[in-house]
Amino acid sequence: MKLEWIEYFVNIAQTESLTKSAELFYLTQPTMSKAIRNLEEELGFELFMRKKTGMYLTNQGKVFLPYAEKIVEQYQQYRNAVFEQKVESLDAIEIAVSPHILQSYYGEIYQVLTRFAPKSKISIIDADNVKIRELVNKQSKICGLLCCDSVIQKQLNESGLKTVSLYDTPLVLCMSKTSRLANKEHITADDLDGNDVLALTMDDAERKVVLAKTILKTSNLNLLQNMLVSEKGICILPQKIIEKSFDRNGLMMRSVDFLDKVTFTFIYNAEAINEDIYSKIILDRMIRELSEMFYKTT
Repeated sequence: MKLEWIEYFVNIAQTESLTKSAELFYLTQPTMSKAIRNLEEELGFELFMRKKTGMYLTNQGKVFLPYAEKIVEQYQQYRNAVFEQKVESLDAIEIAVSPHILQSYYGEIYQVLTRFAPKSKISIIDADNVKIRELVNKQSKICGLLCCDSVIQKQLNESGLKTVSLYDTPLVLCMSKTSRLANKEHITADDLDGNDVLALTMDDAERKVVLAKTILKTSNLNLLQNMLVSEKGICILPQKIIEKSFDRNGLMMRSVDFLDKVTFTFIYNAEAINEDIYSKIILDRMIRELSEMFYKTT
């Protein structure tokens, strides 16, 4: 019987939702569902009644819950004690962050890290996605925070880096309210024109037709905002970034079918998990606090 199975059980019992619990522990729903099935098999009885509206405790599940909560509580106390000891020993925390995230969330990221390790030297590095990948690959003590699509996530995993999805946000078109496309009811990829000075902030895009029409590629949000205010272009940006950093006066954003979501993603060197500075306990806490940061600023 694995301890994490009991943690999953307690959280599902509290939320009555497999989906919410899977998101909390950064797992897919099938993975979490399998863990609960494994726990039930070892215990010899079903813990939940599974319905379309949620997951509800069986009578046996209600009996098991207080014992499970006690186990999780004691383990959390142990984790916190170990965590505090390890954080005390951290000389420095280095994190490389992509420019458009940094421009919008520098204050929040710095606050999370200083709360996370108040006695450590905090180093936040401004780097594009390619540079972040190089830094994390070469220096195991540096972690990264970037915004990427599924293509880039796959490439990162194939290169040996670990990725943790923190927050999903759709890509949207951002433009002036006087743009030629502003009043068009349904915008398609064919409507985009290179004369629009179409700008991307991402390293890749799911739709090649969009990438082919892009003239400007930058993560400089100030440049993009000035360009849009001057009615000189249309930008493809993560919605979360726009909501946080763009002055909407005179600007608008449009959701379109041909753009997929992107994900705020935490990455680290797989080999670093065996080092004291990035033990699993510390990584889990940092990832959770950064994830909560994005949800709180929704």
